[in-house]
Amino acid sequence: MMRVEERGGRLYVYEARREGHRVVRRYVGTADQVGALAELDVAENQEDLARRREQRMLFEATQEQEADDAAQLAQLDRLIAEGLEGLGLHRPKRGQLRRRRHA
Repeated sequence: MMRVEERGGRLYVYEARREGHRVVRRYVGTADQVGALAELDVAENQEDLARRREQRMLFEATQEQEADDAAQLAQLDRLIAEGLEGLGLHRPKRGQLRRRRHA
């Protein structure tokens, strides 16, 4: 993202980018020199937005799939527990399978 700053009555243009957890600023030029660069910056920003939108959609789809998988695993765990209880087994503290004492 480009930013214009005024210092001593002159306009200077800086570009800020995030690299990891840090924001790095780079001098681009004076406001007079930057007219054409501003158009390029707009195009880059649009590409970044499209890339971020795609990543967000992929993340959301992954989250939905993980939620579905977790629900299926929970249901499977309940079915297995019911089947084992029917055979007289249980898992104390989610440990090793054991027969009930008075079964």
